[in-house]
Amino acid sequence: MSQDFSNIQAVVMGLGLFGGGEAAARHLAASGAKVLITDLRSENELSTTLSRLNPLLESGQITTRLGEHVIEDFLKADLVVVNPAIPQPWENPFLIAARSVGAKILTEIRMAIGNTPSERVIGVTGSSGKSTTSAMIHHAMKSVYPELNPTLGGNIGGSLLEDPPLPNASLILELSSFMLYWLATDASKEEDRFTPATAVLTNIAPNHLDWHSTMEHYVSSKKSICAPSIACSAPHKVTLDEHSSSKEVERLIESELNLKIPGSHNRDNARLAVLSILTHLKIRKMNTESELSIATRLTQALEDFPGLPHRLHHLGTFSDIECFNDSKSTTPEATLKAVESLSPPSRIHLIAGGYDKGVDLKPISQLSDSLAGLYTIGDTGPALAMNSGRHCHTIEGAVQAAAEHARPGDVLLLSPGCASWDQFSNFEARGNAFEAAVKRLLI
Repeated sequence: MSQDFSNIQAVVMGLGLFGGGEAAARHLAASGAKVLITDLRSENELSTTLSRLNPLLESGQITTRLGEHVIEDFLKADLVVVNPAIPQPWENPFLIAARSVGAKILTEIRMAIGNTPSERVIGVTGSSGKSTTSAMIHHAMKSVYPELNPTLGGNIGGSLLEDPPLPNASLILELSSFMLYWLATDASKEEDRFTPATAVLTNIAPNHLDWHSTMEHYVSSKKSICAPSIACSAPHKVTLDEHSSSKEVERLIESELNLKIPGSHNRDNARLAVLSILTHLKIRKMNTESELSIATRLTQALEDFPGLPHRLHHLGTFSDIECFNDSKSTTPEATLKAVESLSPPSRIHLIAGGYDKGVDLKPISQLSDSLAGLYTIGDTGPALAMNSGRHCHTIEGAVQAAAEHARPGDVLLLSPGCASWDQFSNFEARGNAFEAAVKRLLI
């Protein structure tokens, strides 16, 4: 893929609040492009991000159009850097206009990958577990193969454009279905498509149907991580059901696994992480010792993996009630796994609900009879509470209600099973609100 952006007209569509658009705009300006940032949000809403770009705005290297998009901007563009979260992009009139004049359409993650050989990339996707699996791969590889300079990026946060990996580094990229739609399907020009040589798929369950419109489109976007591309003609698919390692290696990993974080799903994530690294080492021709020996060292390296914030994070014990923050849970399947990890359900006070992604939430509402209590929040709260739950509207209200009913030895669990966008900017903000509400129990 050509990385020459000098003297082109570039439109960054969607500055966003989490760094991707900002990094893309900064990178393009440094490369000599004429950059226009356009975002439906107002200047006031984007003030924090814009303040960091102020020197480039004052110099005129970057200009902005905020509160609206204008067709003419896209008809003049040579390149559009699109925020992958823009829904139903195949129907978006501004992107259709850009395509009509032959503009290249990329995402920040595609620009960050650049011309990195696919052999150096491990891509991880799935409906749940992809963040933890990606972080486990990075953790174990950094411990056992530091010479590969393992670098973690993608949907897990940050921008590789701002903090580029070292030469010859192995890239571990968490890839959302939105990212993959742009990276690996006919949404992009053939010469710009990218799939990793090591393609890891944790699982697939209904998710983001508000964005994809159909389950078929969601599944096809996820599975495109394994599609042939100009970057990789034959990605090596790694799942728990389909991999190249022997049963002996699988048995060894399972017998040696000793994790600090709870849950059978995290054991699955760890097994998948080790199998992914083994595949990556073969591709990079780094397997200089026996596979069993490598698997042993990688498995042992995961013993001190601390887990990720907002993923079944143990906050401690307050008034003899164990509290867990699982705000990253945005699917019913993730909530069910969290409850299973902390069973028995009869001692669990579950807080669930949030933004409606069009997914069937009955698996959560049907838990209510077996739980110590179900306390619901957000847009989906009333529907979730229909059986025997209690709709509390807010995190603070749910924590207070649960605290009034919990007994010593019970568990208070935030595992929403829904996105956060109805009440919070992201799952981190939701988790932080839960932690603050829990701490107030002591006051």
